[in-house]
Amino acid sequence: MKILFFVAVFALSQAEIITGKKCVGDGDKFEKETLVTGYDSPYQLAIDPATNTLFFSYSTEILGDGFKSVYLDLKTKTHEEIPVHGGGFAHAVDVRNNIVYIGSTESGISKFDYQTKKAVPLDLTKEGIWQMFFKDGLYFTTYPSESAYLYKDGVVKKVEELKNTRSLTLGVDNHFNIFFSNSSGFFIYKKDSGVTTHVADYVANAFTSDPNGNLYFSTPSGLYSVDENLIVKAILEESNIYGMVIEGEKTIIYASKDSVIRLKPRSECIQDDV
Repeated sequence: MKILFFVAVFALSQAEIITGKKCVGDGDKFEKETLVTGYDSPYQLAIDPATNTLFFSYSTEILGDGFKSVYLDLKTKTHEEIPVHGGGFAHAVDVRNNIVYIGSTESGISKFDYQTKKAVPLDLTKEGIWQMFFKDGLYFTTYPSESAYLYKDGVVKKVEELKNTRSLTLGVDNHFNIFFSNSSGFFIYKKDSGVTTHVADYVANAFTSDPNGNLYFSTPSGLYSVDENLIVKAILEESNIYGMVIEGEKTIIYASKDSVIRLKPRSECIQDDV
């Protein structure tokens, strides 16, 4: 299955970053708590703060299944698979309207029903979904075309700024600059100038934002933040990272190998840029 190849590429790519560490070693900066384990390559994380629920997908060993979606109650640690037609893969949350979206690599986009714990198909696209990100609307990328779309006000249309380039993952900051990644590297489309710039040669496997809209992303070798000056800073360097989300103001949840881990800054090492 071709999509498994791209996940493997994510797991092997490396990054050059700006470190800016203020404590001695990443191990001294954070407390780690394993939230759930036993899921192979947990991926495409999204958090619903209203219900304290985390969503992620994982790779199955069953021929033809590919990926499945899981919900995890962050308070009780209860976790269950979500029935999704075509298999669940990508996730995004519209916090304002309390909508959880689930993207399938085979059958488009669904909406999670909290009462039935099932995915309800939405007639938005027939294409396979690679990644989703919610800002002013639902941004999503498709596979294998690597095209970027925006679902807003009941209409799906291509992201105009990215129509002439490929995009596997993307994130949008508070000024609507678009960071995106594909097999050629990591780029930024600057809203004020209308210019796309190559940032680095690494591949981002996830984008997310905190409650204030500040942008973060992960690569297979670390977790990073983007400041107001569009400078990338390292939070944690570690191998086999598959994705991340921000829980509250400072706490990070990330996926590594076969586990989902909560990464909480130690009080004596809290940094303004985490």
